[in-house]
Amino acid sequence: MKINLISFTQNGSKVSNELIDLFENKDYDIYAVGKYPFGKIKALNKSVYEFCKDSFETKADAIIIIGALGIAVRAIAGNLKNKGCDPAVIVIDDKKNFVIPVISGHIGGANALSMIIAESIGAIPVITTATDVNKKFAIDSWAVENGCSIADISKIKYVSSAILRGEDVGLICDFPIEGKLPQGLKLGNMYKVGICISTCDKKISFKNTLNLIPKEYVIDIQFKENVPYDDFKDTIDRILDDEKISPLQIIAVSSEGLKCENIHKYCIEKKIELTNNKANEILRYENINEAYKYRENGNKKIFIKECICDNIKIAISKINWRCIF
Repeated sequence: MKINLISFTQNGSKVSNELIDLFENKDYDIYAVGKYPFGKIKALNKSVYEFCKDSFETKADAIIIIGALGIAVRAIAGNLKNKGCDPAVIVIDDKKNFVIPVISGHIGGANALSMIIAESIGAIPVITTATDVNKKFAIDSWAVENGCSIADISKIKYVSSAILRGEDVGLICDFPIEGKLPQGLKLGNMYKVGICISTCDKKISFKNTLNLIPKEYVIDIQFKENVPYDDFKDTIDRILDDEKISPLQIIAVSSEGLKCENIHKYCIEKKIELTNNKANEILRYENINEAYKYRENGNKKIFIKECICDNIKIAISKINWRCIF
């Protein structure tokens, strides 16, 4: 997780250093700047507006501003797009009284990150999302935590509003369900509002359907860098189409060639995460040969298929996704 920190006072720099210590040696990439640099804080050499713009453009997962809420609102306003792609933005006052998730509370993880920070520094988390303050099931948080793509962000409001009104929300799921359904969810399609969990992003099961598509695949790509982009893209698309895999089903593209322009461009176009270690982390194998051995030893959670076409080699790994409540 990439987190960008900015502070404007000496107290703010102290808080930033404390947060860096909190996230150190965990799966976080911290970039911290401040008007008063010391410790692990670098000197602030741009305005807060430029800092936030750069953070949005470089796809930071979270922006933490140690300062006034008003400053944060003005600084991020011109960069906002939608809750599906905006980073988490969190404000902390420089006396560590409050931790405030400003945007992307659920999908971007601002609420969860704010709770972690608040508990660590002894602050009060200021959570204002209706499902949280009413202690109701939040489908967007569940989707992120359980590795699902949300086909249409605008449909979330129908589910959340129905749950907040105390109405039942239907659930159709093409995958095995484990655990007890949250209060308000009912199996079946006899409801006006419902959730459909399947591999199809356009399956209509209710008057207002929120389609969730489980992310089941990690795609490892190897190729020679002199492959023209259009040829590269067409080959990847053709292989995925043949395998009936949608970009919405892909956890990540894993490749050693992270600096390769072709892979970067493709992942940006398809809105897929690019990493050099995701396959190993999720599927727990060191390489393709090791993955085959892992599967042959009886583990049914991994399916490996290799495709070679036009000097491009793709290994498709599939996890055994389950709908767990």
